[in-house]
Amino acid sequence: MGLDGIPGNPNNPVGTQIILNENDGFLLGAETGIIKNEDNFGKDYEKYSLGGWNYTSGFKELLNTDISGNPVYQKGNYGIYFSAEKFLWSEAENPGEGLAAFLRIGMSNKNINKVDRYLGAGVNYTGLIPGRDIDQFGISLALARNSRKYIAQFQQENIYISNSCYAKLSF
Repeated sequence: MGLDGIPGNPNNPVGTQIILNENDGFLLGAETGIIKNEDNFGKDYEKYSLGGWNYTSGFKELLNTDISGNPVYQKGNYGIYFSAEKFLWSEAENPGEGLAAFLRIGMSNKNINKVDRYLGAGVNYTGLIPGRDIDQFGISLALARNSRKYIAQFQQENIYISNSCYAKLSF
């Protein structure tokens, strides 16, 4: 898959325009996976996927400057991820109701990106309230970690940024 890195024309925002410029770069992505019981989210449903992306444009490196103090640019940016989903337990009378869980892990180029690692996990229950078979209740947690170079960049200006993770709990 390749996409125009900068869609549209900022100088002429009316209409749909695709202008491919060699300096814009391309966003390339690929994913592979295994799905069991794909057509029925319920008992025996499982999905595992592994993927990655590469953006071919030039990106300013965190912390790096040349001898004159100008930013250093790196060709390309990338990331990889893993995702897993599984229906853990289903109600005997309705296999589409029950408990499911997910896990997502991702990493990106630490020389360019603010966040270099991500972890997300959660569970959800379908049909928790009798008579409301498609209602869902879930809880999830997302953690995103600042890259060391991003933190160091601010420390040079005496601004403290934690190297711990961002965390978000959702219901």
